[in-house]
Amino acid sequence: MNATVCELNLQLGHILNELEVETKRGETLDHLIKSSQSHYWWESPVSKLGLHELEQLRNAMEELTKTVTTQASKLMSVVTNPSSFFKSTGAGVFDQYESKPTHDQVFLGSSTAPVNDNFGYCHGFF
Repeated sequence: MNATVCELNLQLGHILNELEVETKRGETLDHLIKSSQSHYWWESPVSKLGLHELEQLRNAMEELTKTVTTQASKLMSVVTNPSSFFKSTGAGVFDQYESKPTHDQVFLGSSTAPVNDNFGYCHGFF
């Protein structure tokens, strides 16, 4: 019987230690939430904001709406007219890079086929 009481006391001690650790953790989290709300007032519930903060929030939301609308319009213009996305000046963006020879150039012996037979790759390394 004495051993059982000792075991129970030991378990109680462990549980009390765990409770103390969790209580301190909860207090730390509460402190972090309160300090966060004082630094980042917009994270507070709307019902707790003052008139000035509500006006700031409204202005920020209106500005965000304008920015999102502008970005959406830009993306829609790219989607509806993709050729404008790939052109920088008069030439295409990819015109400055060497392109692979066409099927006709390689297999039909076109006069514009590459002379060194590297097909646009491995420029002089092999």
